[in-house]
Amino acid sequence: MESPLAHARLRLEHTVAATIIYHLGKAMTAHELIQTLPEADEDDVASVLALLVMGNFAFPITSENPEGEDEDDTLLQWEFHDLLFHSRSRKGRHDNILGGTYRFQDHLPPQPMIKQGQWSVTIPLPRPDMERIRRTDPSLTDVMEARTSLRSHGTNAITLEQIGEFLYRTARVKEHYSTEETGAFTTRPYPSAGASYEIECYLTINQCEGLMPGFYWYDPMQHGLALIHEMNKDTVRLLTDAQQSTGAADPPQVLITLAARFQRVAWKYQGIAYSLILKNVGVMFATMYLVATAMNLAACALGLGDADHFTQVAGTNYLEETSVGEFILGSPPDDALFIG
Repeated sequence: MESPLAHARLRLEHTVAATIIYHLGKAMTAHELIQTLPEADEDDVASVLALLVMGNFAFPITSENPEGEDEDDTLLQWEFHDLLFHSRSRKGRHDNILGGTYRFQDHLPPQPMIKQGQWSVTIPLPRPDMERIRRTDPSLTDVMEARTSLRSHGTNAITLEQIGEFLYRTARVKEHYSTEETGAFTTRPYPSAGASYEIECYLTINQCEGLMPGFYWYDPMQHGLALIHEMNKDTVRLLTDAQQSTGAADPPQVLITLAARFQRVAWKYQGIAYSLILKNVGVMFATMYLVATAMNLAACALGLGDADHFTQVAGTNYLEETSVGEFILGSPPDDALFIG
């Protein structure tokens, strides 16, 4: 047995011990438990119960504490899957192997540095003048102080030029290189665990001056968009889900869905791959917030999305690539205050 509350693993090598665990699915006294196990020695049952309590695998119930662990306000607010994920992706409560072990290096090739061959870029995006931006952008301090989540968008739609600048500054490939041992890598404006850069950007365009509504994939190498679907009921649902998530009066002008190619990270990292992916999403969120603020665009990260529905729209395999984050973007509300 293992538990995120325990610092040890409990091995059950006797049928009596396993039977005790089965019966403790509901609360009962030691006497009641012994009565259900007439073949068991009373001292053995008491020893097993003491071990379970000492290891935090079972909790005593008393008249002062009739609900056991449910009386612990701190523990009560942890969901099982969250606590297990937290404890298993950190050191301290298990002896599992964690880190960059390259466990598949001799068995499977790494995923390519860029998503391959599924769609062709049909819309080259404008590239901003980075020298002008360096001269005219507000300071980092001003941007961080002004950053806020804006869930509503303005009367005028965001433009294709603005989307091009935003993606260029947040997600493009700056350089790429290869190693004989571990494959090909890229560098981009944001950091990524092990330079994996497993996150793909998909744009659901609702309103954009110069760009037809639809569902697009962003190619970070070519800095362009590939149209996957024109607007249909499935893409509308993506926008509606985003609207409901924010509580806004209208769907967003642009929804950016971040999808992870999981094996790009798991090929190298053991025990922590998904936790690293979520950290990478957070890094991208921060980068997107800051760039959007510097560009005087409305931005907001979302807390929830439908990964199964995304795979239906994008045509991806749920176990290979699906959504791990959502971010909405648009022109600022008409009453928004600008930096500077």
